[in-house]
Amino acid sequence: MASSWSVAITFTAAGLFCAPCAVEAVGTSQVLLFCSADLLESLILQMRVVNFLHELLACTPNVAAGNNNYAHWPPYRQMKDIYGHGECMATLSEDDCRSCMQVAYNKLARVCWHNSGAHIQLKDCQLRYEMYKFADNNI
Repeated sequence: MASSWSVAITFTAAGLFCAPCAVEAVGTSQVLLFCSADLLESLILQMRVVNFLHELLACTPNVAAGNNNYAHWPPYRQMKDIYGHGECMATLSEDDCRSCMQVAYNKLARVCWHNSGAHIQLKDCQLRYEMYKFADNNI
C-alpha cells in the first residue's frame, strides 16, 4: 500500500505549528454507522464489549477465507451474550485489513461507546457487535 501524507497547519497563540498527519488508509471512508438506541447497563459490561472488540480486531485479519470473522462470547456472571462480526474485503492484505479494522474501531468507539450494539461499514471493512444473534453464521 502506498503511503501518502498531508500536512496539518494550525495557527496557535504561540505561532505556526506544522505536524505531519497520515491520510486515512485506502478504503476507510465511512459508508454506514449505526448505534443501537439501548445502552449498556454497567461499566463491567462496557469493558467486556471493549475486550470482545479487541479480540475481534486481532482475529479478523488472520482469518484465511476472505478476512471474514464471526464471533460469540457466551454469558459471563449473568451478563448477556455478545455477538460480533468483522470483515475485510478479500483483496486486502492482512496488514491493510488490520489498519482498516482499527480505523473502524476508533470511529465506532468515539460515537457508540455506551451502546448495546453498533455497526460501522467502511469502504473496505466492517465491524459489528450486538447482544443478540444477528446472523446464522454467529457461533
